[in-house]
Amino acid sequence: MKQFQAQFSFTAFGEVLIRSRIANVLSMEIRREPSFVQRTFIYPLIAMSSLTLLVFLLPTDSSAKLDLLMNITLAYTLFVIMVADVIPSSENVPGIGKLS
Repeated sequence: MKQFQAQFSFTAFGEVLIRSRIANVLSMEIRREPSFVQRTFIYPLIAMSSLTLLVFLLPTDSSAKLDLLMNITLAYTLFVIMVADVIPSSENVPGIGKLS
């Protein structure tokens, strides 16, 4: 039976460095990109939130206001679908998730 060893180390920038060796034959190094969360989650949410604030600048009786709100709602929906595809699934389900 082959031995499996895994070493985890954390850098100052929040990177997780995983080194694993199987019988000293296979060596693998995996790095997580620190700006992944910013590019994937934070920047799109800031952009969509700023578009939501633009709705208040439009006149009340304008039909463009409703159109913009519908487009922002569609953007949020597509963003949630994209995030669901990017985030890996987990077997650990919180207690509130077991109730539904």
